[in-house]
Amino acid sequence: MQYKIIIALCILFPVSVSNSMERIRGEAKQQSCPGSEMLKLRFGVEYLIPTDTDRNIKTININGYFLLFEIDNLNMRFYTGVTGSYATGEITQLEGELEEGTLREVNFNNTAFGIGPSLLVDVGFFYIQNFSFHLNGSGSFVFYNKDFPAGGDRYNFMWRAGPVIEYKLNDDQKIGISYQWAHVSNGQGFGPQNPSYDAQGPGIFLSGSF
Repeated sequence: MQYKIIIALCILFPVSVSNSMERIRGEAKQQSCPGSEMLKLRFGVEYLIPTDTDRNIKTININGYFLLFEIDNLNMRFYTGVTGSYATGEITQLEGELEEGTLREVNFNNTAFGIGPSLLVDVGFFYIQNFSFHLNGSGSFVFYNKDFPAGGDRYNFMWRAGPVIEYKLNDDQKIGISYQWAHVSNGQGFGPQNPSYDAQGPGIFLSGSF
């Protein structure tokens, strides 16, 4: 039953956001662009390595987005879609009581799969012939197949941001490389109930009208 709810959320969330953004389009006053009658998609993969030795978790993300709308005069694009995540590694947690002299560090192995809805904002800055420089920021609500990391819950918020370089392949498609900094947390504050971790790493994606 739980997985049926997760699948439904992953399908309904992008659709509901898309319907809401349709009403915002007029207010944003964005201009139509060539190929707007085609569906604009973005597919990519990221490999994120840990930044802390006590949070030694490697993460592979697979992202699929479609364009909600864009604001041409600000070079901004808004996407919604789904992020799938595979994470593996180990995390160091404190266990026991300091007063009783049982406080100690314990290493836990972590391997989990997750999937959830995602939003992405792309802002373009420099355009030189077929190359362009962008900044991306995204937020995902990921449901995992087990409590992850150890001591946490079956869900996490995944925040990512970083620079992107795009290369225009043709009038409809572009390929891009990125470098992302990520923070994964269940939003329950500081402490063992929220074993958050940070990571960074490269990514590659294909975007365009299909």
